[in-house]
Amino acid sequence: MKTPKHIFVEDFLATLKNRGEFESLFDHLPEVCFFVKDSQSRLIMGNQTLLKLLRQDSFETVIGKTGADFYPKGIADAFHADDQVVIQGGLPIHERVELLLDAEGGVSWFCTTKLPLYGIDGRVVGLKGLTRKLGKANPRLHPFNKMMPALDIICNEYSNAIDLNDLARECHLSPSQFRRTFRKLLGTSPLQFILNVRLQAAADLLTNSRLSVTEIAMKCGFNESNYFTRQFRQHIGINPSEYRKHRYI
Repeated sequence: MKTPKHIFVEDFLATLKNRGEFESLFDHLPEVCFFVKDSQSRLIMGNQTLLKLLRQDSFETVIGKTGADFYPKGIADAFHADDQVVIQGGLPIHERVELLLDAEGGVSWFCTTKLPLYGIDGRVVGLKGLTRKLGKANPRLHPFNKMMPALDIICNEYSNAIDLNDLARECHLSPSQFRRTFRKLLGTSPLQFILNVRLQAAADLLTNSRLSVTEIAMKCGFNESNYFTRQFRQHIGINPSEYRKHRYI
């Protein structure tokens, strides 16, 4: 039931051309990517930063498309799974830290929020979201101080074996408390986060060094190159050699 205040707001919005086009404000926040999707994860609306992230020149080539039209399968599938948590489950995703392809085609850390979008009948009809690029593997930019001892170890010692029990002790938590708290704060498990850090380090070396794929695998904490290649392909969507070739073009 609408209150007098709700009616007051609706009456004001009704007097505005295109209801104010408030989304255009996001074009003045170039560090923030704004987007709206329908129930099938198709893009409906966004700002100029979205176009840049997708490496597109016009919304004509974006509207109605999904992540599968712009990203490798591994990343597109992860987008779709998160979208369905919001759309089918009606559950918001707040400040999720994730590894994505940036506007230059490199691998970078992003922080993403997705919220349900409700229709006039009260049902979820899509989602609205924001994502922004964080500093290169720099969790000090994140509001997760409780996990900082563990994050420091992960980001500085990813090339070595990392024991979750040691991370828990550094955070003064039991192993089970550490795993729960880590997932709650960062939206992923400690093991997945470690893998993401290693994959980003590997992506940087593939771009900025002439080390072989096997050397990069060992340098980034992977026990053998075949496992590294499988993980890279699964999460980035292409194998390391293809990624290096693309980045050198």
